[in-house]
Amino acid sequence: MMRELLELLAQPIAWGLVVSGYGLWRLRTRIKERPFWPYRLAVFGWLVIGLASSPLVARFTIAGWERPAAREPSDPETADVLVVLGGGIKIPPDEGPVVLATNTLYRALRVFDLHRQTGLPILVSGGPVSGPGSLTVAGEMAKLLVELGVPETAILREEVSTSTRENAVETARILRERGFKRPILVTSALHVRRAEMLFAQLEVPIDGVGCDFRQDRFPIQARSLIPSNAALAAHQEWLHEALGMVDTLARPANRTVGNP
Repeated sequence: MMRELLELLAQPIAWGLVVSGYGLWRLRTRIKERPFWPYRLAVFGWLVIGLASSPLVARFTIAGWERPAAREPSDPETADVLVVLGGGIKIPPDEGPVVLATNTLYRALRVFDLHRQTGLPILVSGGPVSGPGSLTVAGEMAKLLVELGVPETAILREEVSTSTRENAVETARILRERGFKRPILVTSALHVRRAEMLFAQLEVPIDGVGCDFRQDRFPIQARSLIPSNAALAAHQEWLHEALGMVDTLARPANRTVGNP
């Protein structure tokens, strides 16, 4: 709950508006004194929003964060299992078909591609979306993989976790139980850095492979100077991962094992 509150308060547009609004309010209440600092505060708030909405800034911010994510496995010949982390599913209110969230779909397609190349079994990780007994992210990913041609016998499921931390803890447990030693981990490029840290804390060596590289959505061109909602959304995702890293450093995953 605390992390969600911090994420909300730290959103660029949220605190940019707060800072700018406070500056304008102070300027209004002290207009006769003509103080200079409220002007600076108001301009700074709008500057933050402008930078967060800039595709050019997003290109370099996201590219730096995604740098640890490889586009291909470093040593697929020695790997013995593919692990893919789920990102969520969408359940229509009118009881229509369940749809994989965009990041989950990218991850499922990437692990399917790696399965075709290597023939390795796939461990899909992702628990219930709205409480025990409901649909699971892992289950929906498994359905897609079977439809694409992956044998049911080649798919293992981890259907308990509801966060990246739990993904790592539950996946590590299954890997040890099954005797897997060299997993290839597939997740969104923006997510690889945090996922690798969690598995490292659990002493599970992984070969992290990214997909859905956000930096590719922001090519350097003339239009990069025009603010966009896509850049703002990318910065919000980056902020989510950055705060997640702080949480991972403060609460290592190895402390979670045996202490839910």
